[in-house]
Amino acid sequence: TLWALSEKLSARMKRHNYYGRVVTLKLKTSGFRTLTRRQTLPDYTQLADKIFQTSVMLLAKETGTLYFRLMGVGVSDLAKDTGESGYDLADPASKKRADIEKTMDQIRAKIGPTMIKKGRSL
Repeated sequence: TLWALSEKLSARMKRHNYYGRVVTLKLKTSGFRTLTRRQTLPDYTQLADKIFQTSVMLLAKETGTLYFRLMGVGVSDLAKDTGESGYDLADPASKKRADIEKTMDQIRAKIGPTMIKKGRSL
């Protein structure tokens, strides 16, 4: 669920050329209580992979005995075209993930949004 939400959010951000620094995870419990958790990133991003990784980290802190009936992912502290590279120099694999995501975006633009997916979205 978090991957699908992250991909949709990332696609909207890319379409409107926005980057964000604060990832927000909103959870509603089975008891109708709302929990909101946020994480400020060191750099601006619009990549689904980075949004997903951050939201999973936020969710991991809340799992246990709670059951959630609703989830939402958002990004704030938005900026237009920051010129960011989209990857973290401290994480060597992030460049590869960013390149893969950009290639997938190019393929989707040519042949349609449903023609290529990552395995975790199936």
